[in-house]
Amino acid sequence: MVRTRLNAVAPDLEAAIAAVPTDQQRNAAWAAARWALERVGLSHPAINEAVATGVVGSVGTLVVEYDDRYFELQELNELGECTVENVQMAFSLARAAGAVEFAARGEFVEAIYESGIAADDWPGLRLVVTSFLN
Repeated sequence: MVRTRLNAVAPDLEAAIAAVPTDQQRNAAWAAARWALERVGLSHPAINEAVATGVVGSVGTLVVEYDDRYFELQELNELGECTVENVQMAFSLARAAGAVEFAARGEFVEAIYESGIAADDWPGLRLVVTSFLN
């Protein structure tokens, strides 16, 4: 089994995901992605379309834009020109968008990991994901 980023923070959750059929993995990943979007307050037409259709569309471009903004704010923070809170919010937005991209690409474990990182609430994520694994 290939070790994933989720395995590093929640190996039992990764094992539970691997033990269920693909349709349950898909449902859990999309539920996690929607949960992360709600938690971080991200709404964007490209995201909404991907969630509605399951197609990546222009979400990949949006993820790059959010990542670039995060890196830009991180550099500004190092110069004392931006707050840590602004950096953290940019990171969370990028990761929530990434969760949608991974879910749409069928990379369900990565979508779940990105959702957890976006919201920084692993117990909450567990509740969402495990409700789709039973």
